[in-house]
Amino acid sequence: MRALGAPGMLADQLHGVELHEPSVTQALALLGEEGMAATIANENFFDFQPPTNYAAVVGNPPYIRYQNFSGEAREKSREAALTQGVELTGLASSWASFVVQASRFLSPQGRLGLVLPAELMTVNYAAGVRRFLLERFASVRLVLFDKRIFPGVLEEVVLLLAEGTGPTDRFEVQHVRNLADLNANGRSASAWSPTDRGDKWLPALISQAAAEGYAQLTGGDEFSTLADWGDTSLGMVSGNNRYFTLTVADAQEHSLAEGDLLRISPPGSQHLRGMTFARAAWHEMAAHGARAYLFYPDQSANSLSVAARRYIDLGESQGVQNAYKCRKRRPWWRVPGRRVPDLFLTYMNHDTPRLCANEARVPHLNSVHGVTLQPEVRQEGMELLPVASLSEPFKTTGSG
Repeated sequence: MRALGAPGMLADQLHGVELHEPSVTQALALLGEEGMAATIANENFFDFQPPTNYAAVVGNPPYIRYQNFSGEAREKSREAALTQGVELTGLASSWASFVVQASRFLSPQGRLGLVLPAELMTVNYAAGVRRFLLERFASVRLVLFDKRIFPGVLEEVVLLLAEGTGPTDRFEVQHVRNLADLNANGRSASAWSPTDRGDKWLPALISQAAAEGYAQLTGGDEFSTLADWGDTSLGMVSGNNRYFTLTVADAQEHSLAEGDLLRISPPGSQHLRGMTFARAAWHEMAAHGARAYLFYPDQSANSLSVAARRYIDLGESQGVQNAYKCRKRRPWWRVPGRRVPDLFLTYMNHDTPRLCANEARVPHLNSVHGVTLQPEVRQEGMELLPVASLSEPFKTTGSG
C-alpha cells in the first residue's frame, strides 16, 4: 500500500477480521513496527458487519475439510453463502463460503485477491462458487504456479483475482513459475469460456481450440466413455491403514486366521502398471511382505475369535477407534465396502491412468478406483480396456 502512495496511518482505511486473538495482537504489533495502523475485529468472519464497502479485499481463507468443519461455524458460513444465492453442499470445505462472503464486502467496482486451493477449478462442490464468480465480477483471473509457493505445504494453490461488476462469460488463466514472476511480466494469460458457468475449469489448462477439437472428436459415434462400459467406484477407506492392513508376518504375530482377514490388493498402485493383476501375483506379493490382508473379522462381536478380540483391544489401546472414519462407524473395526471390481483404475501415481484386470478377484482400498463392467461386455472389457489404457497420448511437434 505504501508503494501505491498510501499514507502511514491507515486505521480508517485498512480493516481486518481475525478469529484468533493472539493473531490480532501479533498483526497490530507488526503494523506498529512499520509505522502503520489498522482496525482489526476479533470475531468470526461470518458475524462481521463491515462499516463500509471496500475497494479491495485480500486474504488467504482457512482451508478446513468438511469432516472437521462442522457445528455452528459451518452453519454460519453456509447461511452467509446462501444470502448471496450460493448453496453449498455438505461436502464443501471452509474456503468456499469465505470467497462468497468476501465478495459481499466489495464496492461495485472493487477488487478481490484470494489465495485458494486449486480444487476451486476441479471439485463438484465448488460449482456454485465458480458460477457466482462469473456472475458477480466483470473480470476473473486465476494465476497458477508451476512450483509450490508455501514451503512444507503439499496443497496446490491458485491466486484468484476478480474485479468489477459482472457478469462475464469467461475467465483468464495465467501461468507463472513462482512468486517472483508475479512482479515480472510472467506468461501471457489465456481466456476460457465454459459452456455453463458452474462447469469445471480444468479445460482452461489447454487452448480453447484444442478443447473444442477434443469435444468434437469425442462427441462422435467412434468414442465411448468408461461409464458406457460399467460403473466406477471408490475403494474401501480403513481410517488407519497401518493398523488395518497386514502382512503375512503381521497376521502370524497376532495369531489371526484367514477367517479374521480379507485378501485385498495391497495399498498403492505400483503393482498395477500392467494389464492384469493375477492370483499368482497376489501370492507373490504376500510372500514378499506386502500388506495383502485387511483385518476383517466377522460382523458379530459374539462370534469373534480370541485373536481378533485381542487385536481389537490392541487397536483401542492405540486410539485407532478415535480416527474420523473409525468413530463414524459401528463397530469401529468393521471396514465397509467389500466390492470386488472387474478392473482397477489407478490414479495419483505420477503416471497416466491405467486399467488393470482384477484376475485375482480381490477388493481394494481407496488408493485405486474399481470398475465393475456391465455383464454383457465384461469379458470383452477385461481384455480390451487395459490395452486401450496403455496407448500413448497423441503428441504434436513444433508450433502445431
